[in-house]
Amino acid sequence: MCGRFTRFTPVADIAETFSAIASPVQLAQSFNIAPTQKIYVLQGSESRKVLEMRWGLVPSWSADISRASSMINARVESVHEKPSFRNLLARNRCVIPVNGYFEWKSETVNGKSSSKQPYYFRALNGSQYCHDGMLAIAGLWTSWGSGSDTYVSCTALTTQASEQIFAIHHRMPVLLDEQGIDVWLSEEAVVPIDEFAAVKDLRLDIHSVSKRVNSARIDDSSLIEYEAIEEAEPLTLF
Repeated sequence: MCGRFTRFTPVADIAETFSAIASPVQLAQSFNIAPTQKIYVLQGSESRKVLEMRWGLVPSWSADISRASSMINARVESVHEKPSFRNLLARNRCVIPVNGYFEWKSETVNGKSSSKQPYYFRALNGSQYCHDGMLAIAGLWTSWGSGSDTYVSCTALTTQASEQIFAIHHRMPVLLDEQGIDVWLSEEAVVPIDEFAAVKDLRLDIHSVSKRVNSARIDDSSLIEYEAIEEAEPLTLF
């Protein structure tokens, strides 16, 4: 699962990092990107472009766009089977560049579940999955409607969490290194998707952050800063 992420690298720098043509549209930086918001996406093989799309895939055959927020992720284990995704694997692959993403860990206090604690995940310099401070998530895209009503959207692929991440959450985005990006964006009809799910030498920085990130209305750089986990007050009989 990947429910929120950040993107504060300017579009021109994204294009330079990934050898792509930059979109003329300047999206504001965000430290709390939520489902259905506009994001930058890499598309194309030999001639890559940075385009803007909505996060939350709306299949072309949908009656409307009402379910977009529930289609932000696609599991690699079942993407070949799901009607919403299977026809996109051959020609509608994309990459979602992010500076980091948030995940929530279920906390248990005195044997009972309490509110979830958010954590921020970002690439460490020197990792093969770090692209000038960004992570690259494998995705799928499509368009709905036509003309001025065209709605272009995408979804992020997820896989089972690596050992490092499993302590926080059992799922994680499918992250790509430089070679993985080349293969994923290639025009080859067959892509060994299972190979992308096997992450090696991931090396992420993971730290707890403020629960203020739970509100999509809050969007500032303090959301990615370390914040100690609040200790629950002990129960007392008096």
